[in-house]
Amino acid sequence: MKRNNCEKVHINVKKEHTYEIEQKIGEQIIYGITYGWGDMKFRGKCKGKCRVLYIVLLDCDCKPIWSSVTSTKQ
Repeated sequence: MKRNNCEKVHINVKKEHTYEIEQKIGEQIIYGITYGWGDMKFRGKCKGKCRVLYIVLLDCDCKPIWSSVTSTKQ
């Protein structure tokens, strides 16, 4: 993943939970929700790290169809 002159972005997961559900949202069926927190590390020109929270909606093959990542205070 490249963003804002960063060569690599990686999230080291500290705690994660996955719930299996079957919920229809519009025309899409959601089969699971994964959420958790961890440290996002940047490499390249913009080195550093920050604590993040994330949530991911999964399809029937456990592939992400939507996600959101937000930073928190460390």
